Amino acid sequence: MVVICSFIAVPVLGYANTVSRQSRIPYEKLVRAEAAKAGLRTALLNPVATYATCSQATIGTGRALPTVDLGGSVTTTTQCFALSHERREPEGEQRIALASTQVGTQSPAQPYVVGSRYTPATASSAAWVADRTTDASPGAIWLPKLPQRRSLPAVSPTGYSMPGTCRAFLPGIYDQPVTITGSNPVYFASGVYYFRQPVTFGRNVDIVVGEGAVAGCTTDLQAATTAHNGPAQHQVSGGGATFVFGASGRLIIDDSGTTGSMSVVFNQRYASAIRQATDSTKGISIMSVNGASGGEGPYVDGASVFVPLSEVFGPTPTTLASNQYVTSTVTAAATPIVSVALTSNKPVVISIPGYVAVPQGTVGITTTVASEKQVTIGGGVLARTIDVSSTVPASFELGITNPIDIYSLRIVSTSSTPTGTATSTATVRVRYDGLAGITGWEVRG
Repeated sequence: MVVICSFIAVPVLGYANTVSRQSRIPYEKLVRAEAAKAGLRTALLNPVATYATCSQATIGTGRALPTVDLGGSVTTTTQCFALSHERREPEGEQRIALASTQVGTQSPAQPYVVGSRYTPATASSAAWVADRTTDASPGAIWLPKLPQRRSLPAVSPTGYSMPGTCRAFLPGIYDQPVTITGSNPVYFASGVYYFRQPVTFGRNVDIVVGEGAVAGCTTDLQAATTAHNGPAQHQVSGGGATFVFGASGRLIIDDSGTTGSMSVVFNQRYASAIRQATDSTKGISIMSVNGASGGEGPYVDGASVFVPLSEVFGPTPTTLASNQYVTSTVTAAATPIVSVALTSNKPVVISIPGYVAVPQGTVGITTTVASEKQVTIGGGVLARTIDVSSTVPASFELGITNPIDIYSLRIVSTSSTPTGTATSTATVRVRYDGLAGITGWEVRG
């Protein structure tokens, strides 16, 4: 009886094992495919980090990316390979990087200058005007038009409370001075800010202007929808931010009294698609409202300076007054419209990646202690004069740095189990500020 049972049981068990093994093979194949796909999805969860990691890759040398851990017998690896890249401005088609409008002055020519400097053909105060365009044309001076404005309520000059210690500012008109000090983080939501009074960033500040590659203490969406006592309507738009200065408005960055560290970082400005017909601020971090007091005509300072009256961007011409713009009165060299003063012995980071267009005002950068100071003004400068002290920050770039904006990548994820291997291969475009898109995707195995 025992012998007969064994003749029956052994074949049945063998059959069961075979069926179990065969049913496990398609299951593991599905697991491998999903794990390989998850490798790409994981890489795109943080496109900014992927951009940074893959900037060190080449077409033949990959860089490892974080991947999903499914545990068990499934192992997955993900690498990126750089296929090509696009700089912010096409190679060989860059505009003038530094230009001074005051007769007899020259832009700095030190090793820290990146890009071309403007040299006028004649000693006329209006000579530079003949070499300017209202768009960023190659080889020309860029004198941008102002963005059209919508009539919305003014916003708080002290910002709005957010969860935790974060404080948020919203785009709009600021008719009172804005002064920020202290280490509590501050975020300026993306959009256009119009200041008629001074803006001061003082000791210990931790400020991010606009959404982009550098994360702030909150996001545009949160700032627009959850700011405590925020306005019913908001002007948050696009990515990054532009500061427009009119009347007595100016930017002062002063690290005196800093006891820890200080950081002021602008993210690059990108106008939203729905506002591109009226928003001219793409690539601009700081600009001024130009012209004579009262907006009657050009600003003229004897035979030294001539600056045309600002124009407003859009399909239909509009006046400065109808857009609530008042021309800048900050024109004296002793009172820079953009002033950076570095006197502490503490770490300071200042990054302004976009264009600074203040042709009737001065840009002044004064450094007393160079150690642990990192300053980049990387989108070009147009100013009455560009004054830089003989001592400069330990890390200093002024001009057009023209960084790589977009990488085209091949992201390869390989997933293995005891029964086989699956490979996910995707081509992806990743922008430095976190925008990403898949242009091709194939999974095999």
